[in-house]
Amino acid sequence: MKHSFEFENAIVVGRDMRGESSVYISVLSREHGLMQMMKKVSVKTTSLLPDLFDDISGSADAQTPQGLKIRRDFEISKRRTEIGKSYEAFNHAALIASVVAVNGRNIEDCARLEFNLRHALDAIAKDAPPEIVRFKFMYLLARGEGYPVKE
Repeated sequence: MKHSFEFENAIVVGRDMRGESSVYISVLSREHGLMQMMKKVSVKTTSLLPDLFDDISGSADAQTPQGLKIRRDFEISKRRTEIGKSYEAFNHAALIASVVAVNGRNIEDCARLEFNLRHALDAIAKDAPPEIVRFKFMYLLARGEGYPVKE
């Protein structure tokens, strides 16, 4: 039995090309949390693939609700290309995304995590000091999970 998923404005937190015809993408969705998706790509035609920090919307199928999602179609709704213009900005944004990719499955409040991630990436894209944005993101993540942190 296949399960269908619709997602809107999910943030790409990881991307890995495997072989010549498959790309594995990790996205954080407000509705579904952290999801692993796989998309077959054609070697002959160039297809637009989402990059790190992009917002994508679309649909996917999976054999189980927790299993790997096979993407049917998607649309890139927002790109944050400004992050790639500075190595420091890209590095801090990638560290934030990696924290989400590693820990996202264990966080219950996906809506809060997605909200904080979106605001952190948008702030870095608008030239806010990336190190401070990353520090604030980590503080909000720890506080939201109930750790005793102080401002």
